[in-house]
Amino acid sequence: MPSQVYSFSFALKPDWTSTYSRQGEIWQYLRECAQRFGVRDKIRFGADVRRAEWDANAGRWRIATSVGEWTADVLIAAAGPLNEPAMPKLPGMETFQGRRSTPRGGTTMSSWRASASPSSGRGPPRCRSCRPSSPLSKGSRCSSGRPRG
Repeated sequence: MPSQVYSFSFALKPDWTSTYSRQGEIWQYLRECAQRFGVRDKIRFGADVRRAEWDANAGRWRIATSVGEWTADVLIAAAGPLNEPAMPKLPGMETFQGRRSTPRGGTTMSSWRASASPSSGRGPPRCRSCRPSSPLSKGSRCSSGRPRG
C-alpha cells in the first residue's frame, strides 16, 4: 500500500522517502504523531482487552484488560482485521527446524542476518517487513495469503 495511506488527514506527510515506505519510516511517523498530539501516554500497549462496557450513567467506558482496569471518555479499538498471525500450510512446514516469524512477532529483517528466512503474513505489515531480495539473509521465502491460480 502506498505510504500516503498511513498518513492521518490532520497530519499529512508529503515527504515520504518512497511511494512504498519501509516499516521503520511508517513507525517513526506514527510515533511522532502520537507525541505531537499528546496521545502517546494514553495508549496502552501489550494489554489484551478482556471487557469494554459503556457506562451510560457515568458517560464513560469501563475497560478491563490483562494489565489493569481503566475508565475513558473514548475507546479506540485498533486491533485491525489482521491482528492474529496465521502460518500458512506450506510443504515442509511441519519439519522445518529454523525460526519462523510473522510481522506481529516483532522480528526485524536485520535479526535474520546469515540465515534462511521464511516470513509469513498478509497485508501491509508483511509487505513492510519482508523483501524477497533482502541482502540480509542467505535466502528469503515470503508467503502471503492463498496461492493464486
